[in-house]
Amino acid sequence: MATFEAQVEGLTGINIDSSTNPTQTQLTQFLRDGVIDVINRITRIKESAERYQAKRNEANGITTETTTESTSSNGDDMPW
Repeated sequence: MATFEAQVEGLTGINIDSSTNPTQTQLTQFLRDGVIDVINRITRIKESAERYQAKRNEANGITTETTTESTSSNGDDMPW
């Protein structure tokens, strides 16, 4: 499988190295920031869905046990 750098180079038609704009370091940081953003958004959506489901269950007289799961920054313990 091609690296992210190779895929970006293929899509954009530019070569990325330490002297280009963006640099390899900037591309790496951009990709890391993007992954963190996506994980944070998924976490918020999941929490919102859990609250919605709990309210729905309560309205229908269904009792459920709720737990709060913490996630590490590397995502190893993500529940999905």
